[in-house]
Amino acid sequence: MGYPLWDMLDDLAIARGLQGAQADSDRGYLRGRIAAVVWIPGLAIALVVGGFNNSWMLGLAVIVLTLIVMALIAFGPRRVLRRIRRPFAALGRR
Repeated sequence: MGYPLWDMLDDLAIARGLQGAQADSDRGYLRGRIAAVVWIPGLAIALVVGGFNNSWMLGLAVIVLTLIVMALIAFGPRRVLRRIRRPFAALGRR
């Protein structure tokens, strides 16, 4: 018989993140969970910054920055930069 907390930790990607053939999918799952956790304080910061400055544009800029940080966490900087550079690479070949 195990403790409920230890049973819960066995199911988390953190506990099984680097084991076996599922290591890559577990890392992706873990990155997605961390990015989702970033969203909550990012949105709160956007509301506070926009509210104190009476500027909805500043709040929107913080939300966009939060989304960029989430993409960098979830996909990794190399994949994000590759996606950004792909359309511009086609322009350079013309």
